[in-house]
Amino acid sequence: MCRARVTNHEFVQSNECEGGKVTAPRDPRAYFLRPLSLADVRSLHVLQQRCFPPTLWDPPEMLADVIRGAVVALAAVDAYNGLLGAAVVRPTPGGPAELYSIEVAPDARRRGIGAALVRAVLDSTTGPLAAFCTPGGRALCLAVGFRETGRTIGRDGHQLVELLAQREAIRERKAIAAALDEDAALDAIYESTDDALCEGRFADVDAALAALDVETVPILFLLGWLSITLAAAELLPSREAFAAKVRARVERDDPEHASELLRGLA
Repeated sequence: MCRARVTNHEFVQSNECEGGKVTAPRDPRAYFLRPLSLADVRSLHVLQQRCFPPTLWDPPEMLADVIRGAVVALAAVDAYNGLLGAAVVRPTPGGPAELYSIEVAPDARRRGIGAALVRAVLDSTTGPLAAFCTPGGRALCLAVGFRETGRTIGRDGHQLVELLAQREAIRERKAIAAALDEDAALDAIYESTDDALCEGRFADVDAALAALDVETVPILFLLGWLSITLAAAELLPSREAFAAKVRARVERDDPEHASELLRGLA
């Protein structure tokens, strides 16, 4: 049986198979989502070593236990089944399920793999879902529908952001994206803006925010710009005025969901 290939973060059936096995796709950047299994424990341990400092590595036996007890465990792999990323949701006694772990190999980032994993996790679960991430991963979680609920200190002594999935906001954003077919364009916004910020081109990003006509740009795009520029807000003088215009537009056009869509962004 052929695995599902991810195209614009959706599961589609791949026809690129020979003898029941998936062959290399034409696009070398293509990847697949499949269940994470005990056979992946060693690869997952190596992935953690590539992504995190030693204080955050889990021993293989612990990873095996986490996978066995997971509510959802997903792997992102290339055409040769190489592990590019993973996401695991585990139950917590008396509380919401927790997005325990999400990681993407450094050389596989900026391909939408992290967003695809989180979206697949959200699609595969119901009810409250909590997440803890580094400040660097905060924008991704906010963009796909989480809201920040607090800050805490992780086991390595570094600050972590506490988040909770907003199911209603997530459904709203998915409906907008489905109706307007804007997922690919939103990904392009994230990649281009993130590249500019990482390269220190704050003036370019600020000029783009100042020039945007919030009355003609789809709301989903506006929320995307607010999310990706949040961490650099102090370096973008035009962002405050831009955020005020976006808030006015969202509160006018979607008053029922405005507070959820804008929470933590403006």
